[in-house]
Amino acid sequence: MSENEVLSGLQRLKGVFISPGETFAHIARNPSWFLPLLLISSINLIFILTVLPILSNETLTTQREKLSVKGMEQTEIEETLDITKNVIPYVAPPSSVIVPIVILVLVAGIFLFVGNVVLGGSSRFRNVFAITVYAWLVVSLGTMIELPLVLTQKTMKVSFSLAVLIPPGLSETFVYYLLSKTSIFMLLWVALQSIGLAVLYKINTKKMALYVSAIYSVYAIASSTISSVF
Repeated sequence: MSENEVLSGLQRLKGVFISPGETFAHIARNPSWFLPLLLISSINLIFILTVLPILSNETLTTQREKLSVKGMEQTEIEETLDITKNVIPYVAPPSSVIVPIVILVLVAGIFLFVGNVVLGGSSRFRNVFAITVYAWLVVSLGTMIELPLVLTQKTMKVSFSLAVLIPPGLSETFVYYLLSKTSIFMLLWVALQSIGLAVLYKINTKKMALYVSAIYSVYAIASSTISSVF
């Protein structure tokens, strides 16, 4: 692929998976993110709308258990669950679009700091954001693969991570949440993000992978701690 060659949006989408190094080099020179972000948002929205009954049922079941542990009166529990049941259909769909965008913005901001300040490079936010959004496509691929499994198994606890080794009764523990962060699709994102940022900042991929892995590890531990406590 020559430096002057212009890739179409579809070629970029395909190239991220087939030839990530060359494709990210093109994205770094010509940063754009609208098409992949639209695709990611659409997949998330379709996923949530499709699994909403299952999501609602599991959310209510988990909330009931937690409220019971707190010793709340049965009438109070039912009132709280009724509120949650009515809110979920209005909150879940827009959240499935808004939250991932916010996450992508924050992730891009973190790696902009790492690249420009810690590693002494020079890039703009839109370049890092474009790399991050395209790398995130592999996570959306995982979402598409999970959808039929969630529907057939009628549970949101479908995983391509080491969390499958944890017994159902321990699904609210720190270990479970931590192992769930080892999803093959998130690990592939770490790899793609490392390749993209290494190309953008013109540094060794292995070196960049250390930074990306370290940041993801910190996130995994912090997120798992919060999830297990609350």
